[in-house]
Amino acid sequence: MTVRLDDTSVDLRAGMTADVAFVFEPPSSPRLVVPSQAVGEDDRGRFVFVVEDGSEAGVGVVRRTAVTVGTLTGAGFEIASGLSDGDEVVTAGVSFLEDGQRVKVDR
Repeated sequence: MTVRLDDTSVDLRAGMTADVAFVFEPPSSPRLVVPSQAVGEDDRGRFVFVVEDGSEAGVGVVRRTAVTVGTLTGAGFEIASGLSDGDEVVTAGVSFLEDGQRVKVDR
């Protein structure tokens, strides 16, 4: 790794070795992250399907929800807007769903 120092000292010479530690501040607010395969995109923009409870047990209704994505992380996309904490997001078969479709929910 090469490190460029803003302030130097006469004691430092090119090619010297050093131990370097990085301290990162935690995010200012909690992040919502969904798997990348949960995010769809078409001519209307990016979206996810959120599951709402259906009229019978084990069945839900999916609702297309527009989202703004942030950074792609190892865990998936950070969601900047469009989702709330506690929303249940469909993570498989997104390309086969339509808004308002009834689905079996496996919780």
